[in-house]
Amino acid sequence: MKATFVAVCLLSVGCQAINHTKRNSEADVEAKRYWEKMLTRCGDRYFTGLPPREVWKEYMVTEYKDPSPLLVEGMVTPTDKLNGFEWQGKMSMHFNNVRYSGYGAAEAFYGPPGKGGWSRWLDGGYMEQTLAKINGQWFYGTGNNKLLPAVSYPFIPPVDCAKVSQ
Repeated sequence: MKATFVAVCLLSVGCQAINHTKRNSEADVEAKRYWEKMLTRCGDRYFTGLPPREVWKEYMVTEYKDPSPLLVEGMVTPTDKLNGFEWQGKMSMHFNNVRYSGYGAAEAFYGPPGKGGWSRWLDGGYMEQTLAKINGQWFYGTGNNKLLPAVSYPFIPPVDCAKVSQ
């Protein structure tokens, strides 16, 4: 996808964009809504949680240091337009550092737990997701090249801030 537009959003401040248009303003709002549902904010800390799976038997929590969202608009081709696409792009969340607490999962992948059961801090990275507006409705990517309506996207339940250790 060719990037033609860049917007930077700060969770606590809102979204600011270069070459801001009404359509892109809608994308900014939708991307902000997605990240607010995806990440749990506890004071100045940000988390996601994963319910138990086969690999780990209990809830696993990930903490992100200094998250910074980015929205990049992709090109909507004439064929895309015929298929109802009005806007499409990638929204990503970049972070400087990350650590895990997961009752065995973090230990299995990242070494013995440290203070509060957390793994050691690791260099950061990013999470990326597709965002598209099709026939007037917003969709989020599922990670396997499928799009689901934003109104019914299966978000992971938020992390309980009262239960997160330092």
